[in-house]
Amino acid sequence: MSFTSNTTNARLTRILADLLLETPVGRMATYERMNGALGFDARTRFWLIASAKRLANEESGAIFNAERNVGYRRLPPSEAHALGRQARLRMRRISGVTSKFITKAMVLTNDMPDEDRRKIHTELAALGLLRHLTLDRHLPRDPGERPVPTVDSVRRSIDALRQSRAAPPP
Repeated sequence: MSFTSNTTNARLTRILADLLLETPVGRMATYERMNGALGFDARTRFWLIASAKRLANEESGAIFNAERNVGYRRLPPSEAHALGRQARLRMRRISGVTSKFITKAMVLTNDMPDEDRRKIHTELAALGLLRHLTLDRHLPRDPGERPVPTVDSVRRSIDALRQSRAAPPP
């Protein structure tokens, strides 16, 4: 693996950020253009793209949505909610997979101390709550409609999580 200096990475990030900022709203900053500007496949150093997107956002508020194998589409500010939806779906997926891994490890271990089991159950409860809160049904369908979960339903979920931390395992 080759080593690149921080100044080289900063220079490459600046090149990509400028390319992203030049992209008109609604248009694509394609990998082809990025590769041409950098002189190598930008996807091999994905952290440069992430840094460039962050820099472009800090400087101008620009936001981008990835399109697989094509590049990044610059979104108008009115579509910023699309990034939140993607993040929620990613959190939901990750919390579900992690819960399955933790559960499988716990089920196949016979000699785990009760304190460790309690910690695991607490984490599983937190992951379950996160998974529950990332559902689309918790968001308003129309601009004037209120979200489905009430403060009371979320409060009850959080209280149940707190009780599971305080209560000894059965």
